[in-house]
Amino acid sequence: MAGGPQDTTVYGFNNPPTVGVLRQRLEADGLGPLAWPAGDLLLHSGDRVVLAPGAGAPVVQPRGMKSHYMFSLGLPLSLNETDSEDLTALPGIGPGLAQAIVEGRRRQRGFRRLEDLLGVPGIGPVRLERIRDHVRL
Repeated sequence: MAGGPQDTTVYGFNNPPTVGVLRQRLEADGLGPLAWPAGDLLLHSGDRVVLAPGAGAPVVQPRGMKSHYMFSLGLPLSLNETDSEDLTALPGIGPGLAQAIVEGRRRQRGFRRLEDLLGVPGIGPVRLERIRDHVRL
């Protein structure tokens, strides 16, 4: 969540918050009152909310947080959405294996369970266990 071009703040929530819950948190921190998009959009892990001075309403960028930031914050990467470049943030996953994961995902039309990764050449039980806590579907 960015408060301006120079300021980046990450907020954690026990459950995925709505935009309304985030607004309350920001206003409690002294950032407000702010104009917000209509509705009560549910935010997800890794969504980015940009507050640009003078821009009016904050801009919600679904999955806008870069994978290396998500990884460093302990947020899991989506195996069904993350591109090959970002998959290299995972331990033991280089560019070639990341591309193989993307190809396996395409062939299977998306992973339905984490164990589907075992069908990707180069992913065995040990490597799967190494990345299990860092990924989600």
